[in-house]
Amino acid sequence: IAEGCGRSIDKAFTRFLEIALGSLYELETQYLLSCTLVGIIEDHDFRDRVNHFKASLNSLMAKLN
Repeated sequence: IAEGCGRSIDKAFTRFLEIALGSLYELETQYLLSCTLVGIIEDHDFRDRVNHFKASLNSLMAKLN
């Protein structure tokens, strides 16, 4: 996100936000797999924070478009 923010074109910045959002979905998937396959106890606070970040990134991208 920081690298994209340094770009002068909103389209480039939006692309970096899309990459960050994709990485966030990957993190969520790996976390859920860990809970299921390894037996890690699910932390609802973690899920809430992930959902908050997803909403924030989506909102920022919508404002740039």
